[in-house]
Amino acid sequence: MKFYFRSCLILTIALIFTAVIHPQDSVAQSTRKQPDSYVNVVIPLRGREYWQDTAKVTPLFEFLKSKNIPVTVLIQYSALNDQEIIDYLKRLPINFELGLFLEVDESLA
Repeated sequence: MKFYFRSCLILTIALIFTAVIHPQDSVAQSTRKQPDSYVNVVIPLRGREYWQDTAKVTPLFEFLKSKNIPVTVLIQYSALNDQEIIDYLKRLPINFELGLFLEVDESLA
């Protein structure tokens, strides 16, 4: 009985050691699905009172478009009154999501 316990203990330690050293080879790891991971950039786009020239905003969007990075653009209500912003947003790629940034500013207060 003592020999059986010792061999089981050695076998258990060897299996744990193998699972720690080579986790991709262990049975438990291979049956679990690894979660997909991703990053999504969120950019709040406020009205013109925070920036006057679109040249300050567009380089960031152009960089993100060139790298094909998914982006969520949150548009403040006051920015919806600016036709230049609307025209630019219509030209954004499909992986750019648009959302409303519900922030009470002076025009809504």
